[in-house]
Amino acid sequence: MATGLVSKMLGVLSVLLIAVSAGRLDEVARRGGFTAQTLKDWELRSRGLDERTTSQRRYYNDKTKDYFVESLPEIPQSFLTEMYSGLMPIDENDPSRALFFVFQPRIGDPVDEIVIWMNGGPGCSSLEGFLQETGYINWGWGQYAPEINAYGWPTLSNVLWVEQPVGTGFSIGTPNATNEEDIASDFVKFFKNFEVRASNTHSNDFS
Repeated sequence: MATGLVSKMLGVLSVLLIAVSAGRLDEVARRGGFTAQTLKDWELRSRGLDERTTSQRRYYNDKTKDYFVESLPEIPQSFLTEMYSGLMPIDENDPSRALFFVFQPRIGDPVDEIVIWMNGGPGCSSLEGFLQETGYINWGWGQYAPEINAYGWPTLSNVLWVEQPVGTGFSIGTPNATNEEDIASDFVKFFKNFEVRASNTHSNDFS
């Protein structure tokens, strides 16, 4: 009798689990990971890439096109704003040492300043800051889908997230810095190379 009762309970729990899972997946499919209010707010703030020609991308040029982000997992194309990411060499003559970055121009009217975000440590991945703190995407622990952060820093300024020093996150190279001066020197070289690529005729540059 006890065995039969347990079997029935397991059967009921299985049905409930399937129903909950299906409902959860339906909800994800229905709203794509976004709340209705977030969708409404973000539609007022952003212009999708599918609506923006190459000439309207403020920092798109021959030097940045290889860094251009065309898609992100779980993010509807209409909500993906102009963004660049990849490995930027510290020394143009030594591609084996490079810092990984994410750059997002301001969402809205252009501005000529830039905010640089580097997670602490040093050595902590700045993608944590991009995905869970200051970026326009929130995808934290326990979230089954990303959400738009309507208060992300790109709503106010151009933002550059950098994984530094060498050896942090997706940055590459042999970690041979012995002090903060070495780390700062690498970053200055990286930023000069970034600045050269990002300067263009469509918007103010950072020089």
